[in-house]
Amino acid sequence: MQYISTRGGIEPVCFQDAVMMGLADDGGLLIPESIPHAGLRMEDWGELSYIELAYEIMRRFIGDISEQDLQELIAQSYQGAFPEEVAPL
Repeated sequence: MQYISTRGGIEPVCFQDAVMMGLADDGGLLIPESIPHAGLRMEDWGELSYIELAYEIMRRFIGDISEQDLQELIAQSYQGAFPEEVAPL
């Protein structure tokens, strides 16, 4: 997944570079080059814990961090921060 500037003045950058930049060098916002389609997966996602759901969503936008490292980062960030039950829809 690459990130582009809303002003179009930079070459696409990876997730880690986008995070470190904050705003694009041209002053624009950094946004994903495309939005992954998740339509058929959404029913299955209703059964996941908050941490599992965060991983399933974030991994589609973060391609330059290993799956194991991403899972650990998410677990460390969200463990105990939210109730175990995801809010019902």
